[in-house]
Amino acid sequence: MPPEKHDWDRRITDYLFAHSGQTFRSRELARKLKVPDSAYRRFKKTVDELRREGRIRRFKGGRVGHLQPVSSVTGVLEVKTGGYGFLRRDDEKEDVFIGRRRMESAVHGDRVRVEILSAAPGRLSEGQVTEVLERRHERIVGTYAETEKGGILIPDNLKIRRDIEVRPTHNAGARPGQKVVGEILFWGEENQRSRARITRILGFPREPGVDILSLIHARSIAEDFPQAVLKEAAALSQKIPETMLTGRLDLRGLPVLTIDPEDAADFDDAVSLEYMENGRMRLGVHIADVSAYVKPGSAMDEEAMRRGTSIYLVDRVIPMLPPRVSSDLCSLKPGEDRLTLSVMMTLDSEANLEEYTFHETCIQSRWRLTYEEAQRYLEDTPDAGAETGVRSGRGPRPMLRDLHAISLKLKERWLQQGAVEFESPEPEVILNERGDPVSCRIRPRLPAHGLIESLMLLTNKTVAEAMHEITAANRRPFIYRIHERPKGEKLEAFSRLVNGLGYRFDPGKRVTSRAFQKLLRRVKDTPYYVIIEDVALRSMMKAVYTIRPGAHFGLAFRHYTHFTSPIRRYPDLMVHRLIKTRHHEAGRYSRKELGQICDHATSKEIQAQEAERESIRLKQLIFMSERVGESYEGVVSGVTNFGVFVEIVEMMVEGMIPLRVLDDDYYEFQESRYTLKGRRTGRVIRLGDRVRVRVLRVNAEEGKMDFMLVQEGE
Repeated sequence: MPPEKHDWDRRITDYLFAHSGQTFRSRELARKLKVPDSAYRRFKKTVDELRREGRIRRFKGGRVGHLQPVSSVTGVLEVKTGGYGFLRRDDEKEDVFIGRRRMESAVHGDRVRVEILSAAPGRLSEGQVTEVLERRHERIVGTYAETEKGGILIPDNLKIRRDIEVRPTHNAGARPGQKVVGEILFWGEENQRSRARITRILGFPREPGVDILSLIHARSIAEDFPQAVLKEAAALSQKIPETMLTGRLDLRGLPVLTIDPEDAADFDDAVSLEYMENGRMRLGVHIADVSAYVKPGSAMDEEAMRRGTSIYLVDRVIPMLPPRVSSDLCSLKPGEDRLTLSVMMTLDSEANLEEYTFHETCIQSRWRLTYEEAQRYLEDTPDAGAETGVRSGRGPRPMLRDLHAISLKLKERWLQQGAVEFESPEPEVILNERGDPVSCRIRPRLPAHGLIESLMLLTNKTVAEAMHEITAANRRPFIYRIHERPKGEKLEAFSRLVNGLGYRFDPGKRVTSRAFQKLLRRVKDTPYYVIIEDVALRSMMKAVYTIRPGAHFGLAFRHYTHFTSPIRRYPDLMVHRLIKTRHHEAGRYSRKELGQICDHATSKEIQAQEAERESIRLKQLIFMSERVGESYEGVVSGVTNFGVFVEIVEMMVEGMIPLRVLDDDYYEFQESRYTLKGRRTGRVIRLGDRVRVRVLRVNAEEGKMDFMLVQEGE
């Protein structure tokens, strides 16, 4: 009979100890220990358990040996497209270099354990992956192909540098060249090939929608809602039950309006204005009361928390809540009774806040305006109001103008207090009905956008300050939106950049928002403004959700939160619940629970932003792929030792002039001045320079576009 498990443990560890310095494959070790074939599976399981428990050591190629003292660290593997990688250590110490042949079965994004092989002073440590602790990728998006040896899945992600075997029984009828989603069955331990099963065929690359579907699945974004969520949403009453109106303040008689993009489906904020004596006004900001429909612990709530936020891709919105709720029951449609949570703020003639109150309310929006319609009211153009059937002197025009005046006073005050005003434009891609890009441009920014933005900032600020006072008194946690002051390498790099361009910027020990504000004003009318503003924005810390009270550096607010968008942001929904339960024990959240929600929401927000940017970049490059050979005006947005980045300003699309293409001279990189200088001609290419470029090549799938410089006279 084969030995019991504890006997295998002892025999394996004793043998490996006696043969320290040697390594063995599991089959080889079984032969050395005279394990019968009938017992090999149990023996192999014991070897794997000893390895996982750390009692024996795994070496390259799946071999095992005696556990000798080694220096090992854990972290996330970040692979570069060249095949090598770096371990981003959990302890946040210096990265570890991992050669392409020292990764074992690990792929980009996996959490791994790494043995330190060398640590020479002044150089990055080098290491060997010894164990995969956590797999990042359960599914892979790529192209299906067939070879002499059978089907394979070629990952779209260039950082996953291996083809994955797809056996005939697992190909789901995919045809060569089609984009597919593959579920990983096996990651290739002990030199075996990775294997996958195709779970979805997306289509051929140029078919409508396949490009964005590939992005969605590659990022594991959930498009469809679980049946339990849809069932729960469908069961909600279209008409507001009387029980839900009990105790609410009835504001259906107020003149209320919404201002949103033309293609918006979810209207979660509305505003009203009442006129009082002595030039005072009561500003009402009414936010969809999502918490009245989405209850804690429900299927909708759990799914909303998992998603964290709605995702606004270039061609579609992936909502946080099912459409029945987000686009219907909670959307503040004109002429429909809707439940809201309202902040009523009394302002003096200079827009100073005198007092405020919170109310659970019911409103009925009177006007649904687009930003363009609102702007025409502000400008008093002849056709203003035509879309809503309102003529001059009637409708929302007077209220809109007063709201605009309030927003301008608020903005001026906040700037005086040190708020940093970034004017960074946003790219916009216009698509046809097939989803093909037909135009790339800068998204229009109107004063009407600033009107709503300022009123929402005031509301979020008011809620944060009020709730901070209440929760500090009763020792309850609250959700803040904080933005820490810039620090570290990013701030130092920004300072070097500005000084290298000839403008003094000394952040001191504790940089202030006023320092950034003064700098941006100083360079406002220079060729470097766009570059300095962009790098200043990137030097900032990421705004995060937290239960720790703190200031918002960019806005120069002592306290800030997110309250105004509960249809599309989970933290806002939680803030609504915290307001409603602020004086009650029921519905109280622990610091640990609320802290975990904050961390998760921040993570999901970052993932959503990355997906949104990637979708825009993808369509931009598809648009530019049809324009190879054409010339455009651009501005130098980056200078490196391997080339020059240039942004086509009118489209906000960036490409690179590789150094090898600059063949009219030998250019040397002057890092401290952010320039390239020709050794023979003395020509200098620097940040902010206006240049004319020709599109040389575009690879949309790899996210790359190369330019060449157009010389004068060409």
